[in-house]
Amino acid sequence: MNPFDLRGPQFLAFYAVFAPVVIAAGRWIRGLLERAPTGPPRLSDPYGLAMLQGDAAHAARTAVLALLARGDLVREKDAVTAAPGAAARTSDPLERAVLEACATKRALHRLSDNAGVVRALATRRADLERRGLLADDALHTRRLHLLVAMSATKILIALRRGRTNVEFLVILTAAAAWAAYAVLKRKGVTRAG
Repeated sequence: MNPFDLRGPQFLAFYAVFAPVVIAAGRWIRGLLERAPTGPPRLSDPYGLAMLQGDAAHAARTAVLALLARGDLVREKDAVTAAPGAAARTSDPLERAVLEACATKRALHRLSDNAGVVRALATRRADLERRGLLADDALHTRRLHLLVAMSATKILIALRRGRTNVEFLVILTAAAAWAAYAVLKRKGVTRAG
């Protein structure tokens, strides 16, 4: 049976079952693909832990707080400046990037715009993904593409056959994509993370 040959209401019923099955299968597959970490999380890495707890911005804020606490950053109202020689004293790439970004007075809310800080955060995220603590978005994106491609194909077939009442399918597709995103996107932290 070709689902694309189903008439409108029958295809909507099919899609209403198909979408949750894809989402459930995606959740199950994600669990299978989340491999065991290559090692235990480095508990001495506060920025990796901050990224697991929140996101990249959370890790950057944690670095700023640590540098302020050590006196490597000096706060002046809503801006910070690196203490002289502070970048040379740290071995952490994120800390060094923050300190280099703050070589001159920099507003705290502009820190995440710095290319060096963005690179350091991306490197740390890639390390967490490699270790199986954070999930990458490739599989999630493919599941969304499957749901949208199924609807788009049926819409094209309906339009080619002279039918223009595709509004319900568009609404159902949007709802399925939203549900897939909400159910499968969960912060990117794996079971190991």
